[in-house]
Amino acid sequence: MDALVNQTDWAQKYRPQKLEDMILPDSTMSRLIKMRDSKQRLSLLFHGNPGTGKTTAARLLHDNFYETNCSMFRGIDSIKTLEKIAMTPSIYSDFRVIVMDESDALTPDAQNSLRNTIEKMSFGNMFVFTANNPEKLSAALHSRLHPIDFTFNSGDLLLRQKMVVRAQQILENEGLSADTSVIQSIVRNCFPDMRKVLKQLQFEIALA
Repeated sequence: MDALVNQTDWAQKYRPQKLEDMILPDSTMSRLIKMRDSKQRLSLLFHGNPGTGKTTAARLLHDNFYETNCSMFRGIDSIKTLEKIAMTPSIYSDFRVIVMDESDALTPDAQNSLRNTIEKMSFGNMFVFTANNPEKLSAALHSRLHPIDFTFNSGDLLLRQKMVVRAQQILENEGLSADTSVIQSIVRNCFPDMRKVLKQLQFEIALA
């Protein structure tokens, strides 16, 4: 079992378990925490570069969430299924977060049907869309979603340093070590794609 754990993809193994553990600009972190702690249920659009934490942040807004992969379930039939789920009262809390991951893959018909779904089901549900390419979403959906930009500046030295520290902590947890210059080089080349940082770290150090 220990060997299997050690072979786990680090990007998944070390996915943050709470918003405060994420590496985000202070303004973004503050806004997300307020959304988590408040009772307001705005429909949201997390957009920006891959690997910056959009899906993770959406999941961490509430313990009770339902997630659908829109790259796999793109069409109108998947929205009909989603409506049935959204109409079912939650037994865990007074509302649930519905995460529409990679929503930019949705077909035009699916996007059109979601306009009414978001409005009809907003009482017991909070919708969070994630997208790498938000321009692929219709104007009608954009008008219903409050955008939060996850396009972080790759030159942000503070965030990069936090990523270096996180990488060092992961290596220590794995019983490994590396020169700080090697870690800094990986972060410099891959950041702000933090998923790619961890995958490259695992490849270059754990599998060296």
